[in-house]
Amino acid sequence: MLAFYGIIAKNQVIIYINDLIESCGDDAKIYLFADDDARLYNHIKCIMDAEILQTKNDKFTDWAHRWLVKLSTKQCKSMSFHQWHYDTTTNSFTYKIEGVPLEHVESYSDLGVLFDSFLLFDQHISKIVSKAYSTLGVIQRNFRELSRECFVVLYKSLLRPHVEYANTVWAPRRMCDIEKIEKVQMRATKLIRGLSSRSYEERLRALELPTLCYRQLRGDMIQLFKYVNNKYDANFVLQLQYKSVLEKRYDTKGHRYKLVPQLCKYDLRKRFFVNRLVKVWNSVPDDVVSACSVNSFKSRFDLIWHGFSL
Repeated sequence: MLAFYGIIAKNQVIIYINDLIESCGDDAKIYLFADDDARLYNHIKCIMDAEILQTKNDKFTDWAHRWLVKLSTKQCKSMSFHQWHYDTTTNSFTYKIEGVPLEHVESYSDLGVLFDSFLLFDQHISKIVSKAYSTLGVIQRNFRELSRECFVVLYKSLLRPHVEYANTVWAPRRMCDIEKIEKVQMRATKLIRGLSSRSYEERLRALELPTLCYRQLRGDMIQLFKYVNNKYDANFVLQLQYKSVLEKRYDTKGHRYKLVPQLCKYDLRKRFFVNRLVKVWNSVPDDVVSACSVNSFKSRFDLIWHGFSL
């Protein structure tokens, strides 16, 4: 059973909180954000792990008292992430701040993404699809006669960002969710007179738009390209393992940055960022993954997947 508990704290003033890690201990697992938010978490296997997390939480509270920072306990939550079948005894532990029990929630919106306990993200997908349809209604009411050029500009700037924001995090793994997102674009492309009677594929070709499914894959591949080329902090990509063949001995099939596939017991792990991209990444030619810049990678990847994108 995997369970991760996060204590989400919101302070009332903007302060420097870099010393919070030292106060909680070198072994503390904590995320700090520039807007004075913090996420304290632990891997819970038994009740002792939960007690350790509470101890770290107490140190967190002591740090707040030392710096005269008042924590809003009403805005502090605890949440667990786990499989469908898990030990309920570890989930029954009540975390406290200053003796006040924290509210345990089954979902929480963090940095614009609605997380649920099972990481299905079905609630988040329903939320963003609803927003996209609302935006589509605004466009439909205010623009009676839409040219193809005008529609593409409005669609890309107002509607599509709703269904693409942070999609590397909440990438859908169920077909029903994938279809729900794609239907947003299916409906949007019917707004243009003269195209509504055509098939979805014909409308996309006429508007030179890719499917949202391809946009999801493209976004993932761009992020993976950045990880492999050290565009992010090294400590953040420790789980990204790849074999580099740089000694002028290339594989007969593949490229110099081939990913090492991992054996996964659970379907949730199979949909982990790197695992779901192994086959696609390893199938891309060497001149694409060896691009000198992100923009160059985008252009070369689009040329290869042009047929898939439509």
